[in-house]
Amino acid sequence: MKLLKDISDISSRHEMLSKLRSELTDVSRELNITKNILDRTENVKDFDLIIKKISDRVLLSSKITQVRERLVSLNREISVLKDKVSYYEKVNLVQDIVISIDKKLEVLNKLEGAKKEYSATCGSLNDGLAFMEKNKKEIQENLNLYIDILRKNGVCPLCKSSIGDEKLEDIIRHYEEVH
Repeated sequence: MKLLKDISDISSRHEMLSKLRSELTDVSRELNITKNILDRTENVKDFDLIIKKISDRVLLSSKITQVRERLVSLNREISVLKDKVSYYEKVNLVQDIVISIDKKLEVLNKLEGAKKEYSATCGSLNDGLAFMEKNKKEIQENLNLYIDILRKNGVCPLCKSSIGDEKLEDIIRHYEEVH
């Protein structure tokens, strides 16, 4: 019985060892497969690094593209703004010209008013001069008439003294000095 038991133990052990051997063979085969895979994928870490670099560059390229598009957009906006600024500078120039013209029109209106006043004054002055000339002629005519009357009468109407040519000349000279 002991022998049977020993045989049974050995047989069980043999089965277990056989099983273990089979498992060891499987593990060994798996190990070889894994080793082959590892050998073939030895550069995978480098690939990971390369893939990360490529990914980083793609991301950077995407960002650069976005920045470039934004730059192009900003350049367009700057161009539009420059056109607007140029337009407004022209508007400011036109406004300055309009203000200058307004000031000149104001001066022109004042000058026209002054010209009208001057013309009116000149007209009045000419009327006055004409009036003075007319009165001067009338006075001269009346003086000539008065002298003729004095000559005919030969006497002063106020003091009744006699008036000769010399006295008449004094009266005419005195009148001319006064007027």
